[in-house]
Amino acid sequence: MLSRPVGDDLPLNEGLSYFEYLYGQSNLPAAVTNPVRNDEGLIIDVKFVVGNDAWHALRRVTVTPGMMGSDFYSGFDSLLQVFSTVDSVGRETQTFSSESGDGFVAGGLVQQVEWRKLPNGMFLETSRDQTFVSAALEASGPVLIIELPEHGQAPTHAVGINRSFIERFMAPTDAAAHTIGTSGFTEQISLLAIRESVATRFPDNDWEAFHAANARIHLEQTPVEAVPFFLGGEAYLRDFSIHRLPSSRSIGIWVYRPAGVLALQQFDDFAEARISSIAPYVERLSRPVAAHKAVLTDSGEIVNLENIWANDAFNSYRSAPLKRGDLASDTRVRFTEDLLPVLRQAWTTGEATQFFRFKLPDFTSQNYRADFQRVAESQNLEIETIFVRTEDGFILEWGDDIDQKRRLGSEREHQRKIQLEILLDLQRQESERETSGAFVRELHDNVLQELFVVGLSLHPHTKSDSQPASPALLKEVHESLARISTDIRTLISGDRESGDGLLTKQLEQLCAQWSQTSQFDIRFEVHTTYDETVFERIPERITRNLVLITKEAISNAVRHSGGSNIDIHLFAAGGGVRCTITDDGNGFPPTHIVESGTLNLRSRAELLGGSARIESSNDGVTVEVNIPLPFEQV
Repeated sequence: MLSRPVGDDLPLNEGLSYFEYLYGQSNLPAAVTNPVRNDEGLIIDVKFVVGNDAWHALRRVTVTPGMMGSDFYSGFDSLLQVFSTVDSVGRETQTFSSESGDGFVAGGLVQQVEWRKLPNGMFLETSRDQTFVSAALEASGPVLIIELPEHGQAPTHAVGINRSFIERFMAPTDAAAHTIGTSGFTEQISLLAIRESVATRFPDNDWEAFHAANARIHLEQTPVEAVPFFLGGEAYLRDFSIHRLPSSRSIGIWVYRPAGVLALQQFDDFAEARISSIAPYVERLSRPVAAHKAVLTDSGEIVNLENIWANDAFNSYRSAPLKRGDLASDTRVRFTEDLLPVLRQAWTTGEATQFFRFKLPDFTSQNYRADFQRVAESQNLEIETIFVRTEDGFILEWGDDIDQKRRLGSEREHQRKIQLEILLDLQRQESERETSGAFVRELHDNVLQELFVVGLSLHPHTKSDSQPASPALLKEVHESLARISTDIRTLISGDRESGDGLLTKQLEQLCAQWSQTSQFDIRFEVHTTYDETVFERIPERITRNLVLITKEAISNAVRHSGGSNIDIHLFAAGGGVRCTITDDGNGFPPTHIVESGTLNLRSRAELLGGSARIESSNDGVTVEVNIPLPFEQV
């Protein structure tokens, strides 16, 4: 409704018709005032013309047409400057806060007020609510606004709820969506209906304790901050504030915000949130992992486990996944005699280990899948499970297949020995290389220098017309050669015998040997973009390891491939050497690469700065080894 102007001095003119059309039924507070000027034309006051119901609801005084603005506006002196700007510019914006309130307006109002000059010279005032209610309803996090009755009475209705609260907490039903709105205050939202909707979506929560805690806060009408709240796997902090409305009503606003890392660490109420935060990181692990809440007697003795979460591996051998709240006494076999003593040890000492071997009667409980039962029976399956008590009083458990651990441990030990053997071999080769370097330095610094001196002394006597060497010179040369001979013998006797020859020669001999001792036809070809002297310059350590790698690959093909032919190609190009060994057998599954002993091929290649690739198909296996050479080809 509009407050209609009265009197001949305030006709219902064009400006009022415009106002009635736009703002007559609006929830946006709006009013029209007429400037009052002095003899110099300056505005000294305004006279109220018309206002809608939303505008009047903010006033503590009854404002009627013709009433002066100085009698109903707060802070009128500051408004005169606003009116002057509007009169000259045509528009002005003002943020108005009533703080504790006064005789004109209710306290706690924060309004964004816009003033505009109409074509007829009057002023149009509109304002938007900037109070806590508006901010709360527009907040990104969940917000619930409730009507607070007198002290000592429980609230029954909500007057506002935002979309985030509905999406995160409430059951997705048409009824809830239909009965909950966000525009203005309404008493049509039952607080009980909201609680039931939330409880329907999250039935496992302890709602009795939660509502009891809320009731104390509502009845006492005391603001609270940072109240921990855990729901649906998410941790929140809740704030509750109380506000008085212009209509003398009181409302309480619950604002939910995500709990940060510090809150999760500090609040005891978030203990379960901390244990639940682990679940996403272990969900896809191959090792079974689960977390449980301890069920205790009044004296503090553990008597059961209540499931919180279990990962995919944990549930994989069960007939149905564990649900939150499932008890171990209902879902485990031999609980009392086998598991409970282990749990009590873990609860007392902090950690305990159970070694559990399945028996045929265990499967009568229907807890396990039929196919898992067959596996457990055929493999005599034994599980090692570790139970740990956390600081917050929960039990974490994770298990291992004992036989699988043994197999994995044996394979790791085998690979460790191979790695150690290769490392020692390379260390030995490095030592030999250093010895060889000392040999070369000795030749250069001693023997070659001695020969150079001998050559210089004999040079004058090499010409056809020269004099023959004197007996003394020949004796001196003889003695020098004797010293050189002695030095060379000393170096040789202190040096390890060098390699077995060229890489190509050793590979030819290797192929010939295996061709004679096996039924395989082994063919060897050499390719190079350089002259064949490149193979003479390949260091002995590379030659030796390439021969060993090729020998290993041939051995694997002869023993496992089921074929009859092996082709070996040696390439020297691009600053490196590549060797491929291909058989025409049946291949093998990728999972057998470790078991077949081929991992040491890669180890040798990698320790030389190169790489080894093994590919298997129905047509056979190809081993490709690439080793960089420590010199440039020209």
